[in-house]
Amino acid sequence: MKHDNNNLYFAFAHDGGNLYLNKNTSIQILHASSQLGSAEYKESDSMIYSLEKIFDWQLYGLQNETSKHMTESIAHYLAENGWVASIGPLGNFAQVEWAVSFESLGISNQSERFVETPGLFIFSARMRLSPEEKKALLALPPEERKNRYPPLYWPNILVPNDSLNNGLCPETIRVDPTGWNTIWIDFESRANRN
Repeated sequence: MKHDNNNLYFAFAHDGGNLYLNKNTSIQILHASSQLGSAEYKESDSMIYSLEKIFDWQLYGLQNETSKHMTESIAHYLAENGWVASIGPLGNFAQVEWAVSFESLGISNQSERFVETPGLFIFSARMRLSPEEKKALLALPPEERKNRYPPLYWPNILVPNDSLNNGLCPETIRVDPTGWNTIWIDFESRANRN
């Protein structure tokens, strides 16, 4: 994890997943797999959130474009949506990178040295396997499969909704974001440190 005063960057040893952002009365879900999309749920009752916006899938098939087009499309997606992530077909096995703008996180006062992000929940998993890994994995019992390639949950609590991790949007979800983690961002430049 690092930042450049504009974006917060994450990298995980998995292929894709979701970042859940607690925005007080709403939850935004950022999804990365073979394409990118975000969905939003509004709080309707205590811990019940109703679907406000379904995933708006983009960048599918980007790996078939020229290098210049890929670079421009990724930069445009970040500028338009406030976040971007590597899509599966473009990345290496078991590697996913994210960039989330501070503006998208609601962080505008960078005059303070330390600023806290909104609550975050991270889910990431191995979605792509080499042919050899897939063959070996299918030969294992289900419990051993989970142990071999465990997903990442941060914080280590129940996932808000499994179907969201598959890119589906149920009408309502039950979520308690009070246990989600925050990240303190240090905006003091390294050159100014003693």
